Amino acid sequence: MDTIFFNGCIRTLDNSEKVAEAVGIENGRIVFVGTDKEAEAFSSKKRIDLKGRLMLPGFVDTHMHMLHYAFVERSVKLFDCTSVEEMLAAAKKRLEESKGQKLTWLYCRGWNEEHFDKPRYPHKDELDALSTEIPIIMVRVCGHVAVCNSCGLELLKKIPEFPEIEKEVDLDTGLLKENAVQFYSSVLEAPSQEEVEGYIRYSAKKLIQDGSLGARTAAMNEPYEDSPENTGIITFSQDELDDLFAFFDRHQMQAAVHCIGDRAMDMVIEAAAKSPYRKDNKKGRHGIVHCQITNPRILQGMKDQDLLAYIQPVFIDLDMNTVEPAIGAQRMDKVYAWKSMLDMGIHTSGGSDAPVVSFDAMENIYFAVTRKNISGQPQEGWIPSEKISVDEAVKLFTKNAAYASYTEDENGTIEVGKNADFVVLEKNIYEIDPDEIKATKVDMTVLGGEIVYEREVEE
Repeated sequence: MDTIFFNGCIRTLDNSEKVAEAVGIENGRIVFVGTDKEAEAFSSKKRIDLKGRLMLPGFVDTHMHMLHYAFVERSVKLFDCTSVEEMLAAAKKRLEESKGQKLTWLYCRGWNEEHFDKPRYPHKDELDALSTEIPIIMVRVCGHVAVCNSCGLELLKKIPEFPEIEKEVDLDTGLLKENAVQFYSSVLEAPSQEEVEGYIRYSAKKLIQDGSLGARTAAMNEPYEDSPENTGIITFSQDELDDLFAFFDRHQMQAAVHCIGDRAMDMVIEAAAKSPYRKDNKKGRHGIVHCQITNPRILQGMKDQDLLAYIQPVFIDLDMNTVEPAIGAQRMDKVYAWKSMLDMGIHTSGGSDAPVVSFDAMENIYFAVTRKNISGQPQEGWIPSEKISVDEAVKLFTKNAAYASYTEDENGTIEVGKNADFVVLEKNIYEIDPDEIKATKVDMTVLGGEIVYEREVEE
């Protein structure tokens, strides 16, 4: 063998729920899973002592924007800002750092006014005070709202699609919504074809059916509690969705549809049910991304149509204080209902929606298990009946994620014949206080049998 990892607590997550001590690797594949004593019978080029630590299958994020994540990593990140003033200061700092360099635009991402001491949006005039020479855009955490400066607005007004999105642009304040935010990227310098190809791993066809809860554009069957004339927006009509699902099924394609509101999910469920080619599609593991404002009827519809749920536990931290004011107490039955989904047998996998938030798997597992925010509140968890076990949460990012991407024969569990992709954690999250999970470090990442990351630990 090439490598044997031994003296570990290895959660295989296979159907027998086996916990092993050692695993052997050859040519990037798992060739042995068993006890330390059994491992002694094999020779290997390397033997790595896990020192009793927990080993799990490699983590997989089933919903993130990979190209956009790489883009945002090079931007001004505003996720931790607690005021508009902090946002402006961060942008000003980047501009000062870039003096003498070729800077054709400034992209900033991640602000959330609900976390501000004095909740408000930034204003065009404040961005103009930073620069009137280069376009500046500050995109909200949800990606459905943004504010840009006058220079950016002038460029946006010149694109051919502007008449279609003009109603979503406030020229006085610089506020952009929905499609206007998406089209704004067309005024920025585009990455090369080679850069794009280097960023992406390609799979399901992504559709966006509604907006976001924070922007009150998620499509609801009934008006928002705090916006009585508003039921959100939809992208595709029912006829258009029906045609898309029939097309996907006819051509052996998988669909993943962004739906946050109940109306959007009802439409997707109906489209899946109507598709005349569904049974013939070998890539028919269609899914709904986010699945936030669900109810018992929607969950049953997802189960009946065998639709996957791509959930983001981190949204507990973002949304727990805003959901009920937005939709009312009468619609809180089975929202963010991850335990209910799993108990019903709905295929449910976990993601982060990065770069909306970080793709920290440990934090996501913590949110799913405790239903608390990052500060540990509320003490009993938000909607505690929907808490899931540590094992269920780990499987969201391993076994269940592999199923969602049709790679369950290659990844997701630690079994002979599968890829040797693992993570090793500093603590056994199955045994510690759940509140400690969010701070638990990944000590090692193994890809194809090779250690590609190892945390430096101070002696």
